[in-house]
Amino acid sequence: MSREATELKDHLARTAVSTNAASARAPASISVSITPSAKLLLRLCAAPESDHAADFAALDEDHWYDLVEQAIPKRVAALLDRALQRADSFALMPEECRDAMVDERRRLTMSAFGHMIALTDAVSFLKSHDIPTIALKGVRLAYQDYPDARLRPLRDLDLLVPADKAEQAQRLMIACGRYELAPWAEYYGLDFGHQLPELLDTKHGISIEIHHRLNARDWAGEPKLVQMVFEQAETLEISGNRVRVPSMHANFLHLVEHATLHHMFENGPITLADLHFAAQSGAIDWPLLIAQAKEMGLERALQLGFVDKGYPEFD
Repeated sequence: MSREATELKDHLARTAVSTNAASARAPASISVSITPSAKLLLRLCAAPESDHAADFAALDEDHWYDLVEQAIPKRVAALLDRALQRADSFALMPEECRDAMVDERRRLTMSAFGHMIALTDAVSFLKSHDIPTIALKGVRLAYQDYPDARLRPLRDLDLLVPADKAEQAQRLMIACGRYELAPWAEYYGLDFGHQLPELLDTKHGISIEIHHRLNARDWAGEPKLVQMVFEQAETLEISGNRVRVPSMHANFLHLVEHATLHHMFENGPITLADLHFAAQSGAIDWPLLIAQAKEMGLERALQLGFVDKGYPEFD
């Protein structure tokens, strides 16, 4: 278990003690059980550049199955595959696990290609209608921060447009015939949340979300981050197309907000790898980032992600 996870467990155990001293039934601690494979997956995502050979060698057959079964749906199979190759440990897996990893490697390659085409096509379509578009979170991570875009699978495409253009963007995309409301999408408008109902790219089967905000939980600092995303947007060239993405600071703060305020730590272990590769990019001005986080009420959320990571600014 990482030191951060251990400290969190200890904190939970301490705060679990009832403040009512008269209650003899108050629990003294909270028992946290985590399997060796889950521990390894967390370590691997938090420190993807480390050598995990010893951890792989310690797994028994059941834990190998558990590791692979967790990694694939949590979108970190590519990171696991990379760690196995770097540690020369791929052959340690049971044959069925190896086959599953090879199949997933092929699927991720095809998925990455499909997402790239869907992304550039959607951005180009909206640009042709003079609708400014910024691809959020995973696009910058995949194409700018991670060492290889295939290591950061995209589940869907989150496209931020100005709030007064969002419903127009949705209507235009549906009217062109390539996009339709996703079968699982519900019907709602701008007042419901931070995005409109999901669209489906019928050519590639990829979900696209038109965002007009960043957070659905009435976070007071959201307008400042939305402004920052638009004002500091940068341009990446992806497959010969220009795609606007948030600046490093804006994307980093969005990742922190998304993991804490928005999803309340239910994002899965991929968030650890996202923060790791973003932090290692060298493009972060830590004192400025901390000042921006304080201004938006994200200081504590930022500390939760980077306590004891070797950054003196967090001491």
